[in-house]
Amino acid sequence: MSLREKRVKYQITRDAPPAMEWRKYEQLIWGKWNKLLSSSTDEREFQKFLEQHPSLLPGAFGRLGGSGHTPFPSAVITKPLLPGIRTQVPDFLWIATDSDTTYPTLIELESPAKLWFTRNGQPSAKLTKARNQLNDWKVWFSENKSTFKESYHLPSILRRRFLRPHYVLVYGRREEASRTENITKKRSQLKRADEDLMTYDRLAPDRKYRNLMVVKVTPEGYDAAAVPPTLKLGPRLVKHHPIIANKDRAVANNPYISKERKKFLIERFPYWDKWARNGARYRFSPRDEE
Repeated sequence: MSLREKRVKYQITRDAPPAMEWRKYEQLIWGKWNKLLSSSTDEREFQKFLEQHPSLLPGAFGRLGGSGHTPFPSAVITKPLLPGIRTQVPDFLWIATDSDTTYPTLIELESPAKLWFTRNGQPSAKLTKARNQLNDWKVWFSENKSTFKESYHLPSILRRRFLRPHYVLVYGRREEASRTENITKKRSQLKRADEDLMTYDRLAPDRKYRNLMVVKVTPEGYDAAAVPPTLKLGPRLVKHHPIIANKDRAVANNPYISKERKKFLIERFPYWDKWARNGARYRFSPRDEE
């Protein structure tokens, strides 16, 4: 082991089989996303697509996307449970953070075929129903902050921070929602301070998400549901990996990861999980990844 390896306490595989390049993956996503938008109005199909390609989902790095903190647990949570709630659960949840605040960001998907406004310019009944769903989640959070922290296994550093939930509704298409200047103005007045209301046309793949997984919450931690083909490993990237089970299964199920890359990732997950548990206090270079 070199002097450098002793100093940083980890080893990087320099000749690892390469991950898919972001530009190639971005092109793949755009092609499939545009095809889905033009062929389907079933929100279940969009849920399934976004579970495989979470880089389209807003909110991982805070409302404005400016936080430099990786969301916890380096993943988006699909179909997150809100214990005790009697209404529909969110489709996705990011737990975004900055140095002072934790932002649980709940995302609700509605059909891209649903209308924002009636012919006379009033908010549609379906839009009102969707917004009421956000209100139900707000009530839950106002009464269950401690339950949320426990259920989602937040580490102590995040539990101490101020909790500020945020709510995102993805609904309809831009063409209908902006069909007149008056409608556009009305739509801009709908959202509240803790909400973002957007159409499906606003979703776009974000390079900052290239190492973020999709997980389901469990009583013990998290279970990997999907990983991107751009996923890399390294000291900067694996902080939360030990609490995510079945990463190997998620890698094996991804059709866009090469056979050689799958084998490499599956073999290296245990090494980095152990490092994250025991060695993450050591110095490292943020550019080191494999």
